Amino acid sequence: MSKIVKKVFTECMYPAAVILDKNPLATFTLLAFTASRSWECIPFALVASFIIIYAIHLYSRKMQEEDARKAKFEEVNSIFWKLSSYILNQHFFFEVRAEDVEALQLCLSAIEQRALVTQQKADPLFSAAKQASTTSEQLAQIASDLRGVSCGAIQGSKQGYNTTHRSNN
Repeated sequence: MSKIVKKVFTECMYPAAVILDKNPLATFTLLAFTASRSWECIPFALVASFIIIYAIHLYSRKMQEEDARKAKFEEVNSIFWKLSSYILNQHFFFEVRAEDVEALQLCLSAIEQRALVTQQKADPLFSAAKQASTTSEQLAQIASDLRGVSCGAIQGSKQGYNTTHRSNN
């Protein structure tokens, strides 16, 4: 490939292809403009069928993205509510299991602090997931981050309980 062709491709054609791939309206406008300019050369039925096929493709792509987004949001919602209920359960179960009042008083504030930190990490992630502009890829990343927060909360609670349990014995 010559330098001139390579330069034109990298500076003009590739960025245009990226824009057209991400923006269906721009692609449709380009198709309509091209069809209007070459009306005499290309039969009307061919142009109309091409535009209709492209419109159906756009609609199906949009529906697939919506379905994927909905499924990912349900996953994020499930993880968030499991994490929230886990935080509440840990607080309750620690109070029930703690036999020594001093250990309860010492560790309860640490467990409450850990629960608060975990909740503060999870809330912004869930708020970001609820936004309408969030894509399914972003929701998958949010679900992964929430799983990490959840695993961290579980490990922290286990360590806190084990430390308290060892100090009691």
